[in-house]
Amino acid sequence: MFATSLPAPRLRLLCFPFAGGGASAYRAWGAALEADGIEVWPVQLPGRENRMGEPAADDLTALVRRLADEFGDDLVRLPYAFFGHSMGACVAYELAREIRRRGLPEPARVIASAHRAPHWPALGPTCHDLPRDEFVARLREYGGTPEEVFAMPDLLDLLVPLLQKDFALFERHRWSAGEPLDCPLTVLGALEDTVSAQELAGWEELTTGPFEVRMVRGDHFYLLDAQEQAIRTVRELLVTR
Repeated sequence: MFATSLPAPRLRLLCFPFAGGGASAYRAWGAALEADGIEVWPVQLPGRENRMGEPAADDLTALVRRLADEFGDDLVRLPYAFFGHSMGACVAYELAREIRRRGLPEPARVIASAHRAPHWPALGPTCHDLPRDEFVARLREYGGTPEEVFAMPDLLDLLVPLLQKDFALFERHRWSAGEPLDCPLTVLGALEDTVSAQELAGWEELTTGPFEVRMVRGDHFYLLDAQEQAIRTVRELLVTR
């Protein structure tokens, strides 16, 4: 869904969504990057958009194993990179680790966006296990969900269970120590996000390859609010490096 198919791509970019999000968040990326030879594959996780009828995953280890099964054969055919935003950053990094455990080539680059280093403990309490009304109130605090959604009970009834499972996906995950990746790792942070510079810098411990933190304008949902900026930054990382 929303994937581009190029006759002779030089690189394939797999994009992983934020909590509650789907492949449509990357709808415009394929057309924007195809001139650079980048074939964009927005990854549609179960339980959302055209996969709404499937149960959403709430175990990160099981999810990345399933993704490795599905994409493993495609990752040996040409160079590839991962981009993951918020929850998707955890999915992207853990998938890169799983791929290496299977003896497959690592990504040409992992781009982790708007999430603390996954081996650092969370600073606040978990959200996925809050009572429904408290969970909805917390969503309002985070921002990113249109206010109109909160006025539509039927839509909330669909959205809240998915979001709770997505939050559980990374909140319940227990970090397993292991060798760092060897590939380049770039972390994107937003200037108005609550993820601190220290939490972003912590990702450096997770690769022996080149590492950098880049700050972009916007808040946690800059990916949607400043889409052109996000695409431009990713293009710079994948084309000029």
